[in-house]
Amino acid sequence: MEIQPSLIVTLMGLAISVIGAAAVAKHQLKTIHESIAEIFRALKKIDQRTDKHDIKLELFTNKTQVLASMMSPEVMERRHRENEAIKKDVEFLKERIK
Repeated sequence: MEIQPSLIVTLMGLAISVIGAAAVAKHQLKTIHESIAEIFRALKKIDQRTDKHDIKLELFTNKTQVLASMMSPEVMERRHRENEAIKKDVEFLKERIK
């Protein structure tokens, strides 16, 4: 069994092709990895911004609920009645002092 020079050249060409393809694949994998890392960074920033907006929304919702409870018809009616009672007491005391 004799090894011919053309077989050696063919095998070397095949080996170079495989090595070249591996190098290209490695480079593409590195590029994909960097792209994925960049996407994760962007998603993290978006997630942080979303969390901040959620916190602000909850704060505004709580403030609105407090204001709504303060301005509810029942509360306003009670305040008006208290004010009327105070006004009547003041008028009574003014009349009494005279």
